[in-house]
Amino acid sequence: MGRKHFGIILFAAVWLVVLSVPTLRLMWRMQVRGDGAHRMMMGKPPRRLSDWLHQEKSLLLKELPRRYPNDVRVLAKMAEEADGRRTVLNYDRLLRRFPNNAWLVANRLRHTASWFRDDRVAGDPQTMPSTPPPQQKNFTAAELAQAIAVARKGRQLEPDNSYFDWTLASFLFAAHRDAEALAVLHEGAQKPRYDDCTLQDTQASIAVRELVRPLLFEEKWSVFAALLFPHFAQHRRVARLAIWEGVKAERAGDHQRALQIYGDVARLGARMRESSHCLIQSLVAIAIETTAWQGLERKLTKDEEKQLLAQRNYLPERTRIAARRFAAYAAAHGRADLAEEVRRNGEAVARFREGRHFPTDIIVGFPNWKFAWVLALWWASVALLPQLLLTAFVWGILSVVLWRKQVFSGSIHPLDIASS
Repeated sequence: MGRKHFGIILFAAVWLVVLSVPTLRLMWRMQVRGDGAHRMMMGKPPRRLSDWLHQEKSLLLKELPRRYPNDVRVLAKMAEEADGRRTVLNYDRLLRRFPNNAWLVANRLRHTASWFRDDRVAGDPQTMPSTPPPQQKNFTAAELAQAIAVARKGRQLEPDNSYFDWTLASFLFAAHRDAEALAVLHEGAQKPRYDDCTLQDTQASIAVRELVRPLLFEEKWSVFAALLFPHFAQHRRVARLAIWEGVKAERAGDHQRALQIYGDVARLGARMRESSHCLIQSLVAIAIETTAWQGLERKLTKDEEKQLLAQRNYLPERTRIAARRFAAYAAAHGRADLAEEVRRNGEAVARFREGRHFPTDIIVGFPNWKFAWVLALWWASVALLPQLLLTAFVWGILSVVLWRKQVFSGSIHPLDIASS
């Protein structure tokens, strides 16, 4: 009797465990209904907390600040429920309550970058081909002054973090205070790290959601995937404006000033690359570095580009050529230190583009092989679940058919079944 029903008992025990453990029960729900992590990873994940709560149907948005009135993470995510300027105003109110929180300052500046537009252009589209066309500025003098003040506050809170120098320079360029902006970039280039606090922001978003219920790995990953980086476009615009000043100095024969500007921008890009926790940050940083090395006087000709395109290692070799040419320029004008720095960074960028020194935590802040394993296990479980259900269904049907066949063929008498 025990052996005969062992499969049934085992089947029931497994599903009892699945249904009694909250995390397993949650994964079962997501796999069966196709919501949650599956939709987040393959579709558009909910960016706002309110959208996620609506999807969960478990807690009203207004209840969170009532339950956690002093949790800065909850209050910050509540501030982001608005759009554009309203989010910035919400953060300003929050900063009056928590004035020494660098993460809040960084978030405020990042949300400012999402809507802030100025009319500055680096050179013109003919001389600087990567320069976007002019646009209308959309901010008031008061908004600009407040943004500058907040960026300066960030520099005070984290004096070794060059992120705040990037953002302050952006607003100073918008105010046509170019000399101050270049001085800020020069100071930022001496700092040892770059941290835009997006990783901390992701951790805060996860923590707030886990106040409602535990999250699966896939959901945590989707929170990071939903993160926006509007400040990266802002950094590239700052780099172009600064490099254009370097181009003008180089063409005027002021090579020391040009080398200082090029070197500052390239070093700031290197700090971004070295501090990167996501692929897009690394790529933006590399673009900034290589643009600073090339300027306008060391760009590859069309014939050189055509020859390189025929090679398999086009991008790494292009990087090495740009670094060598800039190093030769720096050495020719008495900056052997800068030449050596660029040679070293040029090789690091080239190896990155070859994939040989690809950071292990480039995608989600932890080793990529772990992410690959979890992703493979997820899809394996998704593929296996229907097979298990189908097997159980077929087993049940066949068991009933065989039982009926045995009963009606006479091998098992109905009275025997009733007496047993």
